[in-house]
Amino acid sequence: MWNSKNFSILTAAIFIGALYLLFLSAPQESADAEYIHSSERGGRWLLSYTAPFKDPGILWIIKVINDRFCQLPDLQDYVLEKFDREFQNHPIERGYKVLFVKDSGYARPSDEVLEPLTATYDHIIMPALYCDSEPVPQYALRTMSDVGLASGYDLAHKFLAMLFMKWNGCTTGEESAFLLARNKISESLDSRRVFSDLYAEEVAFLELAEVSLKEPWIDVIVGNQEESGAWSDVLFRGENLHTTALSVFAISSYTQSCPFGEVP
Repeated sequence: MWNSKNFSILTAAIFIGALYLLFLSAPQESADAEYIHSSERGGRWLLSYTAPFKDPGILWIIKVINDRFCQLPDLQDYVLEKFDREFQNHPIERGYKVLFVKDSGYARPSDEVLEPLTATYDHIIMPALYCDSEPVPQYALRTMSDVGLASGYDLAHKFLAMLFMKWNGCTTGEESAFLLARNKISESLDSRRVFSDLYAEEVAFLELAEVSLKEPWIDVIVGNQEESGAWSDVLFRGENLHTTALSVFAISSYTQSCPFGEVP
C-alpha cells in the first residue's frame, strides 16, 4: 500500500539523484567553458596577426573553422583576400587556392617542380588536391602510402595527403595504409603528453578524418596556451602562427563552437 513513508523515500531518492546528476554535469560544463574561452583567446590572437602568414594551410584552417562553426561572410572575404594578396604570385603556393575555390583558374605545378619538394610535402599534398582532375604521379602514390616506418611530420602529411585523396573521390589503392597511419597517429598521441606543433597538427588531422577527439588530448593543448592567447612549439620560443591555428581548430572542433568574433 502506498503511504507517506513510501512518498518520503521516493522524494529523497529523487533529490539525491538530482544532486548526483548536478555533480556529474558541473565539471563538464566548467571544462567546456574553459575550452571555449581558450579557443576564443586563440581566435582573437589569430585574427590580430598582421604579418604575412607564409603558409596557405593556416588560412585554410581558418576557413574550415569558419565554414563549420561560424559562417561569417566577412571572415570568408578576409581569408580569400589575404590568400590572393600573399600567394597569387607564388608559383607553388597559389596552387593551394583549390582548397578555397575549386575552379580557381590555377593549375597544379608540374611533376618536375613538385617531386624535389619533400621538405615542404608539396610533392604529395598538391597531387592529392588535384587528383580528381589530373592523374597522380606514381612517386606521389608510393610516398604517401609508405607509412610503415613513418612517424612525426612525415606520417602526418602522408595521412593528410591520403585524406585529400579520399575527399576528392580518388583512391591510393591502399586503404590499409590510411587506416594504419590513422591508428599510428592516435596511438602516438595517447603515449605522450608533451605539447608541440606536431601534437596540435596530429590532433587537427585526426579531427579532419572524423576521428573522435579525446579530452586528454584537448587538455594538453589548452594547458599549453600562452598568456597572449597564442601557442608556441616546444622547440621554439615565442608565439607560433601555425601551432596556434591548429590548436584553435582542435579545441573549436571538440566544443563545436566558433572562436572568432570581430573580423579585421
